[in-house]
Amino acid sequence: MSNELIHYLNSGVKVKHNCYISDLDVFNLNQIVAEHSTAQIYLYPLSCLTKPIPIDGEMKIPLVELVKIEGTYKGEEYEILRDIMSWKITDGNEWLFRYSPTYNSFFKSCEGVSYTSTNQLTLFQKMFEWKINVFPDKIKSIDPRELEDGNPYKI
Repeated sequence: MSNELIHYLNSGVKVKHNCYISDLDVFNLNQIVAEHSTAQIYLYPLSCLTKPIPIDGEMKIPLVELVKIEGTYKGEEYEILRDIMSWKITDGNEWLFRYSPTYNSFFKSCEGVSYTSTNQLTLFQKMFEWKINVFPDKIKSIDPRELEDGNPYKI
């Protein structure tokens, strides 16, 4: 397991240890990070950015919520194509917003010109809070939607 788990402290991430489930915390982090740990971490995969998950007591699409925080999107009608959110503003310009795992960054673009979102830290903090695994190559996790016992983050 990876030290990147530290980013998820205080976000209520659930961890299964043998036969019980607890929250990830400073007391069990070192045990979980140990290579011989059998603990299972419940985090949503990046593919959940465009699918509804429980956020603040409601089912919401993370990418839409993130672009609201980013500030460019003002509630216009939108479309999601694979992993990109697209919308047109009142002047007719089309905007795109996406997360790039390759560059580990959020980008927006308008009429073919791409910009790195300026508030990356805030956007990542939200992804940690919403339990989305932004380190899939380093943190092996289980999609909580696929659990037989039910999603521990369900509303």
